[in-house]
Amino acid sequence: MSDDQFIKLTQEQMSILENIEKIINDKDLPDSYPSFINQSRDSRLFALRGSFINLMGFVLLSKDWIKDLSQWVGNRRCLEVMAGLGALSYGLRKQGVEIIATDDYSWKKENEALSHNRMWIHIEALDAVESIEKYGRTIEIIIMSWPPYNDEIAIKVLRKMREVNPSCIMI
Repeated sequence: MSDDQFIKLTQEQMSILENIEKIINDKDLPDSYPSFINQSRDSRLFALRGSFINLMGFVLLSKDWIKDLSQWVGNRRCLEVMAGLGALSYGLRKQGVEIIATDDYSWKKENEALSHNRMWIHIEALDAVESIEKYGRTIEIIIMSWPPYNDEIAIKVLRKMREVNPSCIMI
């Protein structure tokens, strides 16, 4: 799609996105996201993206997506490391998934705008490797979203997981 094919958002589309922002601000997840969200370079969309990040984190979670993931997880116990604001663990818990959420909060140093009152659920203050040392023997799935690109933490987590619980799955 060339630049001139990207559409400007209509007032109706902006209203839809503002409703989604309100849902997320109220600490709930939208059912899904409209397809036009990927078809526009409207500057208002970029402003909303920043708002969504501050409210939820670096991923657009929806009830549809969470439902599919929770069905795959089933009754297996999960650990989310680097849980950030906790929106993913929150959504999975709402679907009945048993999940422990942990984070070392190192991201807060870089983003002062995010605060504990934006947290979706209680997140235990542990770094990813410590989390696996503490919970690794009792869980079946480790979830790690958005590890830092300039760090080898994902590799360290995978190695620790293989040491503590070789049968554990990491997503």
